[in-house]
Amino acid sequence: MMHFQKSTPLEEIDDWDKVFNEVTLNVLPVDYVQKVLINFKDGKSWEIGIAPKSPRKKLNEFKDGLFEILDAYEDHIDHIDVKIDTSRVRKDVEKSIKKMLRKINL
Repeated sequence: MMHFQKSTPLEEIDDWDKVFNEVTLNVLPVDYVQKVLINFKDGKSWEIGIAPKSPRKKLNEFKDGLFEILDAYEDHIDHIDVKIDTSRVRKDVEKSIKKMLRKINL
């Protein structure tokens, strides 16, 4: 038997950054990435951005270039911060949930 926990309706959540701050991701579609901030052990930082709604080819180039940087500087990186387009994620999550609920007639 499935148990559902009552939670705040999606449209009532004001601060999606707080929601996503509590989420651990193993995979993040590059489509949602706005920028990556690479923080080095020596205190330097690099900010790498991607234009919103970039074509798939540009997104793949961004991803490939980022992986090359991470591989090359792996021993010098302290931590990485990723800024995601939370409004786009929210829109896509809401759309997927509504679609799923229609399929199961809830």
